[in-house]
Amino acid sequence: MLAKHTLIRSATALLFAVAASPSYATPGYAQLGKGAGDLVDNCGNNPNASPDQIVYFCTVAAKSTAWHGAFWPYLVRAEAYRRLGEDDLALADLDTAIKLSPAHNPLLPIAYHDRCDLRARKSHDYAGALSDCNQSLEIRPNDASTLKTRAAVEYELADYPAVAADCTAVLAAQPNDAFAANLLAQAKEKMAPPAVAAQSAK
Repeated sequence: MLAKHTLIRSATALLFAVAASPSYATPGYAQLGKGAGDLVDNCGNNPNASPDQIVYFCTVAAKSTAWHGAFWPYLVRAEAYRRLGEDDLALADLDTAIKLSPAHNPLLPIAYHDRCDLRARKSHDYAGALSDCNQSLEIRPNDASTLKTRAAVEYELADYPAVAADCTAVLAAQPNDAFAANLLAQAKEKMAPPAVAAQSAK
């Protein structure tokens, strides 16, 4: 179920939230580029960049004096690693992004969501995945993508009432969501008395 449900969203679309560019006069920064804004553009705002290029530019940003200790290069690089099939590296970058992120960072829910998805699919750590999805939804309640990811995790944990609740919440906002509707139907079948479930299977 979960392997077919990939809802990782690229953080690049939300990099407008990166603010407070450091001084371009930071010692040692001149060797790295024209300015801190260039690193943001190369790492996160270049639609023509390949995943390999994004990894390179985000690595430069993460190591730069200008953006040292910033969370966002790791968040964007994690998505690039995922696209390259490097899930272990993606998970490591998400761990770092979450550790470095300010508590009220608007991108933090995405980091938790993406780690939820990867934890479940990569290592089948459903308990850890559920915790991450819960953290994401605490910060950004009722996010449909995260609700669906959490429902998929809950299905793996055989918590079918929770699956039904999350899918119902998604369908209330998005009545035509095929994934939520299908998963809700499966959860209801699991919760049905044996005789009813057997009849439904025919």
